[in-house]
Amino acid sequence: PISLELMRDPVSLSTGITYDRASIEKWLDDGNNTCPATRQVLVNRELTPNHTLRRLIQEWCVANRSMGVERIPTPRPPADAHQVRLMLEDISEKDNQTPAVLKSLRALAKASERNRRCIEGEGAIPILVNLLDLATKSSDCESIEVSQDALGTLVLFDLDGSTKKILLDTKLDAIRWLLNSASSIDARVNAALLLETLCTNRSAILSICSNARAMEGLLALLKCNLYHTAVKASLKTLVAICMPGRIRVKLVEMQAIPALIELLPDADRSMTERIMALLDALSSCAEGRVAITEHALGIAAIIKSILLVSDLTSEHAVCALWSLCHNSAQIETLQEVIQFGAFKKLLVLVQMDTTPRTKRRTKELLKLLTEVSGDPSCGRHSSSEEI
Repeated sequence: PISLELMRDPVSLSTGITYDRASIEKWLDDGNNTCPATRQVLVNRELTPNHTLRRLIQEWCVANRSMGVERIPTPRPPADAHQVRLMLEDISEKDNQTPAVLKSLRALAKASERNRRCIEGEGAIPILVNLLDLATKSSDCESIEVSQDALGTLVLFDLDGSTKKILLDTKLDAIRWLLNSASSIDARVNAALLLETLCTNRSAILSICSNARAMEGLLALLKCNLYHTAVKASLKTLVAICMPGRIRVKLVEMQAIPALIELLPDADRSMTERIMALLDALSSCAEGRVAITEHALGIAAIIKSILLVSDLTSEHAVCALWSLCHNSAQIETLQEVIQFGAFKKLLVLVQMDTTPRTKRRTKELLKLLTEVSGDPSCGRHSSSEEI
């Protein structure tokens, strides 16, 4: 296989060579007109399902189930342009906007990249965009479900600039409503992800956050501790929107910092990296530094994350710590940083291959903390066996 992975949908070219559908479709879409194995020029681009090979692969999966191999499902036939056109006509009829057809379209879009290209090529994106605010125009359950399904389908596509502009100009209220009031947690997650794709520049971010409902909805998702998908979507979007200083201040005022710190103990790697990226960003404003230092676990959580998860986490943690220390007028803050073992971790970090920014700030922190401790050799007392 081109991908060197187990084939899920084996298909054969006119040369008789079999490939996984997703891989060979990408090969052909990239402009290639030859068979990857034989280099023969293709007489046509037809892909013929290799049912025999698929059955053999499925049998092998079943035989190796005890080794943790999952049986690949029987692939569905790819979307047909005529079928998609009929579905979109049904969806577009104002008197026939039922969720059933939308759910079928969404299932097709989820199935493969080829299906998504077919659906997009038939003009689905503008139709889906127009359905987003149906929930805000009518409070009945069916209208809400239609908007939620349209949103869930829309986030499967890579939206172009013109579509993003339409969403920013005309559909922000609908997206914010879905983020806060959708009847399913999945729809709220999709609203957060859609907002993240719209954060292309400062102007777009300010438009999204011009109404506090966007930030309220994201912080509410952040507190869905038992649903990591929701937390991850919220973190991803919060990282995207926190560039402007006024947004950072607003997030601090809305109690984002306690929520972030309390997520850290159970966070996985990607979550921890984003949490620390946010704490780094929020520590750049005075309000954020106050909130971190006033939280009982704030400084300790930042120091603990250094060297614990990843280089990126350590970089954000050092930058946040640097902001706290260099902008603090309280000697107690610096003493607390020392008390929680920052010296040991910074001494290790300064010897590692880090970015120039991290290296510089690590050295500055070591110098500052040594001066505050009143013992120029305190850093040298942190030997390797102590660490």
